[in-house]
Amino acid sequence: MNGIKEKISSDMINVIDFYQKSRLFKDSQLEKQAEELLDIVLKGLSCEMPIELGNGLLGTACGIIYLLQHQYVDGDADEILAEVDHFLFWQLTCRPDEAIANWADWLYYFRIRILCNREPTNCLSEIIFRQNLIFLLDRLTNAIKSGYHFSRDIYSEVKNIHLMNIFPVRTATLLGLQTNTESLIPIDNIERDEVAFVVAIRIDSIDRERNLDFLLEKLTNIPNSKVWIIEGDDRPRYTFKHSYSNVYYLFKIDSDPVFYRTKYLNDMLKMVEAPIIGVWDTDIWVAEEQIQMAVDAIKKKKAVMSYPYDGRCCWLPPSDSNRFRENCSPETLNNYGIYRLNTNGGAFFVNRKTYLAAGGENELFYGWGPEDTERIKRMEILRLPVFRSPGPLFHLYHPRNDNSKYAEGDIEMHNRKMFLKICSLSAGELLNFIQKNGYDMRKLTDTFRKNEKYSSEIAFWKNEISRYKLWYEGKLSELYGTSSPLPEQCIVLENPIHSAIMTWTKLHQQIKYLQVLQLDSQIFSGKKVLDLGAGPMPSATCFSGCELYALDPLMSVYRDLGFPHELYPDVHFIEAYAEKQPFEDNFFDVVISVNAIDHIDSLELVGMELQRVCKPDCFFTMHVHYHSATVCEPIEISDILFKKVFNWVKNLRVVSRSQYSYGSVIPEWEQYVLWSNF
Repeated sequence: MNGIKEKISSDMINVIDFYQKSRLFKDSQLEKQAEELLDIVLKGLSCEMPIELGNGLLGTACGIIYLLQHQYVDGDADEILAEVDHFLFWQLTCRPDEAIANWADWLYYFRIRILCNREPTNCLSEIIFRQNLIFLLDRLTNAIKSGYHFSRDIYSEVKNIHLMNIFPVRTATLLGLQTNTESLIPIDNIERDEVAFVVAIRIDSIDRERNLDFLLEKLTNIPNSKVWIIEGDDRPRYTFKHSYSNVYYLFKIDSDPVFYRTKYLNDMLKMVEAPIIGVWDTDIWVAEEQIQMAVDAIKKKKAVMSYPYDGRCCWLPPSDSNRFRENCSPETLNNYGIYRLNTNGGAFFVNRKTYLAAGGENELFYGWGPEDTERIKRMEILRLPVFRSPGPLFHLYHPRNDNSKYAEGDIEMHNRKMFLKICSLSAGELLNFIQKNGYDMRKLTDTFRKNEKYSSEIAFWKNEISRYKLWYEGKLSELYGTSSPLPEQCIVLENPIHSAIMTWTKLHQQIKYLQVLQLDSQIFSGKKVLDLGAGPMPSATCFSGCELYALDPLMSVYRDLGFPHELYPDVHFIEAYAEKQPFEDNFFDVVISVNAIDHIDSLELVGMELQRVCKPDCFFTMHVHYHSATVCEPIEISDILFKKVFNWVKNLRVVSRSQYSYGSVIPEWEQYVLWSNF
C-alpha cells in the first residue's frame, strides 16, 4: 500500500497529522483533537460525494484504511467501510459505463481493499472484492471499446493488478500482452436447423409455476424447436396446463435441499442431440427477434456461446410480472425500465458439441453462485467467440428462496473460490484443468450435505439439554408429554446436567422404547443387541440382561455436549456410520432402531451392513418415520423401499402404523411405522 497517503482527502490528512503528532509528542490532547476531527469527517461521509480519490468518497475511505493500517484507530475495515463498498458494488452493477469517470481511482481502491490486513475468518470479504474487481475490469474493457482513453494512470493500475494474477487473460489483453486470438478448440459445424431448449426446474413457489406456464407457451411456438424440462425434487410438483407435442419432461427424485443445477444441465446437454441448445431459466423472456439473432450467430459460427440480450436485465416486480405475462407484445416490451447491466445469466445458446468440449456446465459449482459469469469467462480464456443480441432481458418475479441466493458457509466459499480459480488460469491451464480434473462433485457435495446435517443435529441436541434441565427443575411442567419429575423421581448427581439427562432417560426414553417397539423389558436377556442410530442416550438400557451396543456417528460430540456416557459402564458406545460398522460378521442376535433409520445417508448400504453383522435368524424391529426429506433426515422411506432393502430378514412385516409416537404427533401425510419379525 505504498503511496496511499497521496490518495487521501485533505480532511483525512489533517486527522492523520494530529494522530502522528499525538503519538510523537505523547500528547493526549492532540489525540482527542484527532478523534473529534475524525468524527466530523465520518459524519460527512456520504454516497453523494464524487467517487474519486483525493477529496472524494474513495479518498476518504483510503484515509480510514491508512489510520487502521498504522493502528491510529481500532476497528475492522470491512465493517467500517461496508456501506461504501456495497454502494460501489451497486454502482458497478447498475450504472452505465460512462457514469464511471475515474477508472484509475476505482482500480486503485479495489486493489488496496484486497490487500487490507484481515483475520483468516474474514477472508470472504477479500474474495468478494476479487470478484468485483473482475467485474470492474469488464466494465473498463467495455468503456475502452467505446472510445474511453486508456490513460497512463489506468495502465499503471492494470499492470499492478496483472501481477496479482486475478484475471491474467483480461489484464494481459488490456496491457497489449495478449496477441494470440486463435481458439484452442475447433468450432463444430452446424448441419441441422434444429434448436432444443433445456430448462432445469424446482418449483418452490406459485410464481415459479406461473412463469414456467408462460415460458412454455412462448418456447413451444418457436419454429423447429423442442423443449426439454427436467425437474429435480422430492416429488413432481409441476403440472402441465396444456398438451405440447414438442415438450419432453423428465423427473428425477432429489431430496437434496440444494438444487444442483449445473449437474442437471450437463446431463441434458449430453442427452439432447440438437446441434444448438438454448439453456433457459424458468423466469426469463426476451423478444423473439433477439432469440433469432442469437441462434443465427451460432449457425454462422460467429459464436460458440450466444446471448439473446445485450447484458441489460429488467427485474419485474409482481404487478409488472402479471402484466408482462398477459401481454408481452413487442410494443409493450419497451414500457419497462432497465435496472441491471452486464448480466450473464438467465438465457443463452451454445454450439452443443463445442461447448461440451470446453467443459460444458461447470459442475464444481454446487447450488447458486457465480456460474453464470464463470462460463463466459471460460469462453474468453479459451478464446471462443461470444455473441450478444441487442436488447434487454426480462426477469419475472419470484420469491428469492434458498436456491436463489448463496448458501451459507462452506458452499458459498467453495463457489466463490471456484470462480476465482477459473479466472486465474491461462488458456492452456484451463484446458488441462477441464481434461484432467473433470467436474466430479460427488465427494464434495456429500461432504457439504453431511456437514449441514450434522451441524443441525448438534444444534438440536444442544438445545435439548437446556430443555431437559428446565424440565428437571420444574420450569417446564412437561416435555414431550412427560410431566416434570417429582422430588422422589429425580436422580441427583454432582453435575446438575447429568442429573437432568439421567432422569429424563429413565422417565421418558426407556419407557418410550418399550412402548413404541411394543416389547417386554426381559425379551432380549442374554443376547447381543445393536441399537442403530442410538443418539446421545442409551435408551435401550430398558432391556435388561442384554449386551447393548449403541451406535451413532456423533458419539464423541454427544460426550462433549455433556451427555454422561461414563455413567453407563455396561453399554458399548460405538462411534461409527451405519453404512460401515466395525463389527464381525454374524455378530448380533438383535437389531433395533427407533426413529433413526431416516437420518442415514444410504439405506441400501445400511441394509447390506446389517445383513452382514446380524445372524441369519436375528430379531429385527424398527420404528420408522415416513416423511419428506429434510436436512437432518434425508431418506424418504416407503413400504416398498423398506421391504426391498431388508428382504433378507425372515418374516418381516408391518406391526402398526400411527401419527403418534409417545409424546410426538406428526401430520396426517406422515407415518410412524413399526416393522418387526417377531
